[in-house]
Amino acid sequence: MADEEPAGEIQLALATEHQTTIRGEPRTVEAVVIIRGDVDTSKYEGKENTSVVRETKGNDDMELDHQIGDNDGDNDDGNQGTARKNPKRLTITEHEGDIFHEAPDNTVLVHACNCQGYWGRGIASDFAGRYPQANLSHQQHCYSLKDKKGLLGTAQLIPPMDGTPRHYVACLYTSVRTGTRKSPPEVVLQATGTAMIDLLRQINQEKQISGIRVCRINSGLFTVPWDDTFAVLQALECEDDWQHTAIELWSLPTEKGK
Repeated sequence: MADEEPAGEIQLALATEHQTTIRGEPRTVEAVVIIRGDVDTSKYEGKENTSVVRETKGNDDMELDHQIGDNDGDNDDGNQGTARKNPKRLTITEHEGDIFHEAPDNTVLVHACNCQGYWGRGIASDFAGRYPQANLSHQQHCYSLKDKKGLLGTAQLIPPMDGTPRHYVACLYTSVRTGTRKSPPEVVLQATGTAMIDLLRQINQEKQISGIRVCRINSGLFTVPWDDTFAVLQALECEDDWQHTAIELWSLPTEKGK
């Protein structure tokens, strides 16, 4: 039996600057509001830098519907608004090999996930085999929500649980489902940006992190070209006080060119 959707729901999904595309034009929004059901959005009118995401009826995924408010970046006194000059970006270094290969203790190993709690295919199955307790924690996290779409664009950081070597496992929820019902590329890419920022916040609250490794997320079962995901990662803006903003990109030779 399908879950019953609420008559109307508003959820603040993002409270940070975010690069997105609205009506074919690149825009920067400061907050994204997810609209579910028949909800009056008039109270958001006039709010600057606010984007509205309305879920399409009968679809598990989100579509950008329209933007409310002025997003020209200027405030009333004529000065620039929330745009940051020379924002801190991720430092990305590329490595050839298996993401798991000789990873030091307390390394964060990052992969992209669906929101259903299923690590059965692709590199996720490798994570499940190597880190069974982390897999269980991931399943419990997903199953705790009746509406699993609420995980989209978030991240789960699972601390070391499986003996040695001791690794953190990080899940970026970038698609609601997988297979033929996977989210479309534009949804996956938007979710990747917000999920990665969420993950970096969590990582920078930890004291024992030794490094961050990322595989070619989204390019496997979600079939998103790697160059598109890489562009999202390059464009992310990090907080100035974050210490962990360097990530290692690990790729197998067979993955090059995807």
